[in-house]
Amino acid sequence: MRIKTRSGFSITEILIGVAIIMIIALAFASLTTTMMKEMKGLTQKADAAELRNSMILALSNSNVCSWQLQGRTIRTTGVTSTNASSTTITLQNLYAGLNTNSFVIAQTGGSVSVSQSSLRVASIILRDIFSTGTPNEFIGTFHVSFDESTLVRSIKNATTQVVFIVNPSDPPNARRIVGCTSSGSRSFLLGTPYLRQFHSQIDLGCGNMNTGKMFWDSACHRYCSIGCEVGGQDQICTTPIPGQGYPGGVATECGGSTQRAVCLCLR
Repeated sequence: MRIKTRSGFSITEILIGVAIIMIIALAFASLTTTMMKEMKGLTQKADAAELRNSMILALSNSNVCSWQLQGRTIRTTGVTSTNASSTTITLQNLYAGLNTNSFVIAQTGGSVSVSQSSLRVASIILRDIFSTGTPNEFIGTFHVSFDESTLVRSIKNATTQVVFIVNPSDPPNARRIVGCTSSGSRSFLLGTPYLRQFHSQIDLGCGNMNTGKMFWDSACHRYCSIGCEVGGQDQICTTPIPGQGYPGGVATECGGSTQRAVCLCLR
């Protein structure tokens, strides 16, 4: 016997309708979850890039670098410009200033200071230490790795290089770091319209450095290093201009009223 509701629909038709609504709701929920996950992944990637910029800016100051490494020892036996030291130096915190009261850029086991996405630091290590070719002078790379359990997808370590001097009177297997030296970094004051040629998406009047900083960093990186070649896949350059020949660079200042920007070119 066919049982109908007051509206004329059978029980079977109602159940089918409910099932369809549930399927649509589940599909929408799954899509929303996926979109939120992707957004978090993109934010984490941007946070890692911002952390790297903070490391570069802080450690390019030889005084900031020096007090955090002074007294640490490295093994220099057999180290050349192509053969790295076996030494790794682990830090609990990485600071932006001249003492432990200064801003903490990264803390082992803690959230990244600039992070908006719960990005957590797994380790802070100085390794890949090579000779610069100058007696008692070495160059090493800071690696800040991230807690995989907090990542949407794997992210490369945030890295930057530092140059430092060791005490030549110490034993070769345990030479103390005396301090960091100038890494060869140099700041350039540029007109904003000129810098805009290296990235067409930066605002002529500088805009907000927090919301659009990735564009300014990209422009400075191109100015400092590879320059611009019009016709590339990204189409962000407007004019073919040679770079300065540095490995890279970041934007440190941008003022709308002055129509100027400062690029820090890094060795």
